[in-house]
Amino acid sequence: AQAGYILIGVASFTAEGAGAAMFYLMMYAATNIAAFGVIILVSNFTGSDEVSDLSGLSRRSPWLAVVMLLALLSLGGIPPTAGFFAKLFLFKAAVDAGLWWLAVIGILNAFVALYYYLNVVKYIYLYLPENEDGIPVSRASSLALVITSLAILYLGVLPNTFYEWTRAAATAFFG
Repeated sequence: AQAGYILIGVASFTAEGAGAAMFYLMMYAATNIAAFGVIILVSNFTGSDEVSDLSGLSRRSPWLAVVMLLALLSLGGIPPTAGFFAKLFLFKAAVDAGLWWLAVIGILNAFVALYYYLNVVKYIYLYLPENEDGIPVSRASSLALVITSLAILYLGVLPNTFYEWTRAAATAFFG
C-alpha cells in the first residue's frame, strides 16, 4: 500500500509529484523506524510478535504507546503528523496532473488503512495487558524514538521546508 502512494507521485510525471514522492519517503522512513522500533522492543520483551502483545501498552509503557500512536496516526494520514501532508502533497500532484481518479483511489485506500491502524490503537489503549511489567528501553532506543517522533511532528507541523527542498531537487531532475 505504501509503495502505491509513492507511485501516485511518480505517475503524475511532474516535479511536484516527484517532490511529493520524496517527501513521502522521508515521512515513511521516520514513521516506520518509530513503529518498528516499538514493535521490536515489545517483541524482544514478550518473545512474540502478535498484535495482542501491544494490549495495554499505554499502561505498561506509556512512552512507547505514545510513539506508536504517533506513528500509526502518521501512517493513517491524520494531522498534525507528517503522513497527513505526505499524502496531501501526493494527492494534490495527482489532481494537478489530471489524475483525479488516482487521487480518489488513494484517498479511499487511506480510509481503509486507517481502520486497520486504529484497530492497533484499540489494542494499545483499550485492552488490558496480560503482563503489567514495563518494557525496558535503552538510551539508544529512546534516542532513536525521540528523533523519529520529532521528525514525524516536525514534518507534520512545518512541512513546507522539506517539501520545497524535495520539490527543488525534483525540479532539477525534470529540468
